[in-house]
Amino acid sequence: MAVVEVDEETGRVKILSYMSVDDAGFLINPLLVQGQVHGGLAQGIGQALFEEAVFDESGQLVSSTLMDYAIPKTDDLISFQNDHTRTHSPRTTLGVKGIGEAATIGSTPPSPMR
Repeated sequence: MAVVEVDEETGRVKILSYMSVDDAGFLINPLLVQGQVHGGLAQGIGQALFEEAVFDESGQLVSSTLMDYAIPKTDDLISFQNDHTRTHSPRTTLGVKGIGEAATIGSTPPSPMR
């Protein structure tokens, strides 16, 4: 869940608060899981707010490198709050689940039709 402030004149979005909850099963290393979630949130927020594939009138991609479009910087992000449910997976010996992609997928809203 995100709480944001939008500047009506510039359209710039400022993140005020962000809470995520993930189910990673049994957490072998909770600090590593927290880092994975924070990195995924940063990546997803970057995709949602900063990154854009731009094409010229002939269909040529003109935003093909990181020099061509913005990515989030430390002052664009906040310290995220995250928690975990712990439902052990019956499919793995330790009851663990994947966590790397969860925050990225959840923080990126669907693209509007243009």
